[in-house]
Amino acid sequence: MNKITPWFIISVIVIIGVYDFWIIEEQGKIESVSATIIRWSHEYPSFTFLLGFTFGHLFWRMKDKDVYGEKKWFHLAYQLKLFYKLTIKQD
Repeated sequence: MNKITPWFIISVIVIIGVYDFWIIEEQGKIESVSATIIRWSHEYPSFTFLLGFTFGHLFWRMKDKDVYGEKKWFHLAYQLKLFYKLTIKQD
C-alpha cells in the first residue's frame, strides 16, 4: 500500500488548519477558509458544483479490491468481528 498518499492528505489538512487558525488570529473570521468558501459559494455557483463533484468523486463507492487490494477478506472479517462485538451483549 502507498505510504505517501495518507501523509499527503494529513499534511494538507494540517496546513489548512494551521493557516485557518493563523489567518483568523491576524485578520479575523471574515478571512477564514470557511468564510471564503461560503462567500465563493454565493458568488460562484459553479464553485459549489465543482466542490460537490470533487467530494462525490472522493467518497463514492469503489470496488473492495480497488480499496483494499488482496486484503479484502481480512477487512471483511474485521468488519464482522466489530459487528459481532457491537450487537452481542457481553455480561
